Formats: sequence, structure tokens, C-alpha cells
Amino acid sequence: MPKARHPEDARSSGRSSGTEAAPYQRLDKWLWCARLLRTRSACTRFVRENALRINRNPASGPDHRLRVGDILTLMVRGRVVVWRVLALADRRGPPAEAARLYERLDAEGGAVPALPADGEGGGSPLLLHCENERRISPASRSGELD
Repeated sequence: MPKARHPEDARSSGRSSGTEAAPYQRLDKWLWCARLLRTRSACTRFVRENALRINRNPASGPDHRLRVGDILTLMVRGRVVVWRVLALADRRGPPAEAARLYERLDAEGGAVPALPADGEGGGSPLLLHCENERRISPASRSGELD
């Protein structure tokens, strides 16, 4: 039986019209579960300080309601990264579980998952990619992107 979610993390919007009642999750919580950064507070700061778009519209803040099917456009270290939300997160799991939350759509990899299906490699798929290119600073490994 699936574990009940905390009301703040994933819930219905309470609107009564059709698809508007779809479940949602706070943007900062979802980014943390997707392992973009190591701490939720770092994800909150990332959303506040960066031009992040959801479905081509600027995100309203860390509490923006993210839904399955939304398209996220992030600017990370001067590169545009585009993800499609495939699922909302029940918890912050291992990297292989986090990779199933989204599909990478940017020009770098086409429509492919960010991590191999077997989950090899650790940490954030995005940060792992940066580390492999040796373009990430030691401060970034502690939870901050520069």
C-alpha cells in the first residue's frame, strides 16, 4: 500500500474544474527528490535566485505547484537543461529512483533519461554529468551550484 504523503508535499489543488484538480508537489521539494542539489534549502535558494521556467512561464517561487507532464527549463552553469516531469516523488530515494521522476529533453541528449536504467553512478544525474566534465567546483559538491 502506498505511503500517505504529507499534505504540503503532494496534494490536489482543491479546484473543482476538470484537470485543475491534478495532484501536485512543491517545486523545491520535487527538485530535491530529483537530486538536483543535496539539500532542500539549496533547492529553495536555487529556485529563488535563478530564472526557472515551467511550461514556458516563470516559476512563481519554491512553492510553485509542479504537476506530471510539466516541462522545466533550468539554467545551470550557463547551460540550458530541459526536463519533463514524469512522476511526483513520494520520497528522496537513490539516484536510480530519482532518474525515473523526469525525462531529459534538452539538445545535449535528446529525449533520454539522465541516468542509465541500472542506476550506475551516484549523486545527481545533472551534477554527475558536470563532474565528469570537471566543470564543478568543490563548493558545488557541498550542495550549492555556482
